[in-house]
Amino acid sequence: MATPATDAAPRVRAGLVRLLYAFDVGAAIRLEDAQRVLPGEGALERIRHKGHAPRHFQFDPPPLVLQRETVPVEVGGLRTSPTVEITLWDFGGVAVAFEAPIDGWSLEDLVAFSAAHGAEPVVQDAARAQVERLVAALRPCIDQPGLSELEDDYLVV
Repeated sequence: MATPATDAAPRVRAGLVRLLYAFDVGAAIRLEDAQRVLPGEGALERIRHKGHAPRHFQFDPPPLVLQRETVPVEVGGLRTSPTVEITLWDFGGVAVAFEAPIDGWSLEDLVAFSAAHGAEPVVQDAARAQVERLVAALRPCIDQPGLSELEDDYLVV
């Protein structure tokens, strides 16, 4: 995207956009069982905090984090990386995260991207497809399996 702007306009020298989608896939996910169904794919990971964080900020059990290869998705002048991060939580939640670099972007570029992202569900659809495949594979590990129609999405720059 990187539109021409005056020299005085602020620009992102090097940055990253992280597109996050959260889904409810059931009443609970048995993470240790899921790890056995997906051998070598994921690891139970503690949430890392910068600095001191209260003990109650840790999840017990820790979520299962997967890194999967995917077809990059294009929206609003960005192309996501060919890897997606999927986090499974024992309470039945799944988060899907795509990333894309933004180098030389102006603030106007970021606003335009945000508008395009909101208008074009291509990344959201790719996230849902990842979760649908995962739920199909993990159905025996999920209590009351079913992918909710609603999801939360977040755009982090």
